[in-house]
Amino acid sequence: MTVVGFLAMMTRPLAAQRIDRRYDAPTVDFLRQPRPSLARAAEDRSGRKILGGTVGAVIGMALGAGAGAAIERASYRNSCYEDCGLAGALLGGLIGEALFFGAGIHLADPDPERTTGRFLYPALVSAGGIVGSLMLSNPLPLLFVIPVQFAVTW
Repeated sequence: MTVVGFLAMMTRPLAAQRIDRRYDAPTVDFLRQPRPSLARAAEDRSGRKILGGTVGAVIGMALGAGAGAAIERASYRNSCYEDCGLAGALLGGLIGEALFFGAGIHLADPDPERTTGRFLYPALVSAGGIVGSLMLSNPLPLLFVIPVQFAVTW
């Protein structure tokens, strides 16, 4: 058997496996790109998320600071020092801000897939800021807590 005969026999099964084109292929117009609709522009809630996160953080900071100061004053009872309640107010404010920040963003833009992250990540970022400032003996890492919280909960 020659090579030509062998190749001739190989083309027969290939012809049997071809699929007939019963449907026309869709035409693609590359010059016309889909334009964003007004409905998509209305779905952008960036401003609402920023406002919700900010309002939630301020409310949480105020409530946390009040609770932290009250707890510290109650723990010292009659032997309160000059700035009694200040450390509790600072720590409580940071904890309250972390808890209410995610709640404010979630109320502004409810997304069931991101609920856990929106409540968990701000608390983890605050804990990291507290640990970083304690390790460095410098309050500088606390300045980056709120921008990082916005970034991870967006």
